[in-house]
Formats: sequence, C-alpha cells, structure tokens
Amino acid sequence: MTDRIHVFALNEPVDVRHTELTRQKGEAPVLPPLHEWIGVDGIDTDRIELFPVSDLGNLALPDYLAEAHAVEPDALASVAARLRAVSGTVLIVPESALDGPVSPQPQAADLAILPVIEPDHGGHLDPVAIPAAPDPVVPPQSAGSGGRLSPRAIAIIVGVALVLAALLLWGIT
Repeated sequence: MTDRIHVFALNEPVDVRHTELTRQKGEAPVLPPLHEWIGVDGIDTDRIELFPVSDLGNLALPDYLAEAHAVEPDALASVAARLRAVSGTVLIVPESALDGPVSPQPQAADLAILPVIEPDHGGHLDPVAIPAAPDPVVPPQSAGSGGRLSPRAIAIIVGVALVLAALLLWGIT
C-alpha cells in the first residue's frame, strides 16, 4: 500500500515546532489540539511535523517534501505552486499516523495529499567477489650479496666516520 502524506496550512497562530529534529533533541512541546483541527479522533504525534515554513530558509516547501518525505515528483509538480505560496505554519502528517480520514476544520486548510515513493526491495544484487590480499612486496636482493654491504658502501661509511673523528679531535684541542 502506498503511504501518503497530508500537508495542512494552519490558520491558527502556533508558537511550537515539532519535527524529527526536535524529537532527536528530546524536546516535547505542548501541541495544540491538532487532531481536532484536522478532524480525526487520534493522531500519532511522534510521526508528524509542525513548523513555520520560514524555518526552511531558502528551501522551498515542495523541495523539502521531495527530499525529506520522498514525495512522488509528478504528484508534487501538480501542487508545487500552491505549496510555494504558503507562508505560515504547516502540519505534515503521514496517512499511517491517522486513525481515520481527515475532515479539516477552519483551523487547518488541507493543501495536498501526496503519495510517497515506495522503496523497491525486489532488486537483486550479485555477490561481490572480494579479491585476496596481495602478497607483501619483498625487495629483491642482488645475487650473492646475502644482505651484506657493498665495498663502496663500506668505504663511504668508514670515510664519514674518519671525518667525524677528525672534527671531534680538532674541536677538543
């Protein structure tokens, strides 16, 4: 079954916000009688959003509904102009949060009932083969060296040691 969301414009002054963000922050505002305003016996307020459109900043209400609620684009396009015109407080209610059909009262204007995109869980993903870890790279040793220093490297080390010893003796005297 396709879930739908109801979008209402409130005609009453409301000073509270009730959104997913306020719930995550642990806020529990005292809400007005929203179920009366939209004409239902009960409403699951843990699933609604109530906020002034100005809280969206530069994000338009239709864009918010598309991104936050996954509203079907074609359905949204048909009411986008009406939603852009809203300037007050909105109430967004998933149909599954209602205990029956709505019958909006003067406090709430029903702006739209919009279907949401249902996730497609029927897809098939092929198993991914995870390659084995490559063998560690060991630098090759030159043939016959057996890990020994070359005569040139030994000469450089001895030369540096002699220069350091000479500088040390010269600095002492």
